[in-house]
Amino acid sequence: MTFERAFMKIKTILKFCLTSTVLLAFIAALPFLIYLYVLPYAVSNPKVINYAQNIVEKAYPDTKLEIKTPYLKTSLSPDVKFGVEELSISTTKSPKIFIVENFDTDLSLKEIIKKKNVIINFVDADSIFVDVNKFLALPFFKQEQKTQKSEYSVDIFHSTLDVKNLDILYDIDKKTKMKLNAKNFGIIPQNADKKITYNANLFITKGAESLKLSAI
Repeated sequence: MTFERAFMKIKTILKFCLTSTVLLAFIAALPFLIYLYVLPYAVSNPKVINYAQNIVEKAYPDTKLEIKTPYLKTSLSPDVKFGVEELSISTTKSPKIFIVENFDTDLSLKEIIKKKNVIINFVDADSIFVDVNKFLALPFFKQEQKTQKSEYSVDIFHSTLDVKNLDILYDIDKKTKMKLNAKNFGIIPQNADKKITYNANLFITKGAESLKLSAI
């Protein structure tokens, strides 16, 4: 074997090793690239949002899901930030079932692999409205109750909650209705305890009778 042929063979081997190393590095980095760039792009992409809304409407023709300006922020840390300008669920018979406006949350995924646990650090929203009875009657919610319980858990024990306006409707029975309105509702962890702040009005009606309870 001449020196030139030996040199070309070594060059080919080195080129193969270099190409293999780059390919392996890319494969190893692919999950991080998806996590850092692809997922945030997909969440805020209008085509993906429309696709998600269409899936819900095709699966449940009477149900409408609206998502406005969602975002997802990821980093090399286990913290993930997610938010949406508005998210609402309605049906042809009930135009107002669930509405959340200017929702922001911070999640920690540091325990998701070992403990299969997602930690919610904080939740912030300008407004949350939910009609509990109609929400629980939604077809996909009833279907979710029949499915096997998820092996993942959500930790809200140490989370901070701040909702500027909270409205909850609930029918206790066919004649008794309850409405809760809370302003500046918040839960703030303080060591082992939690501080709850609110300015709330609770309305209970039964036929012609009504009861109002206020707390500050």
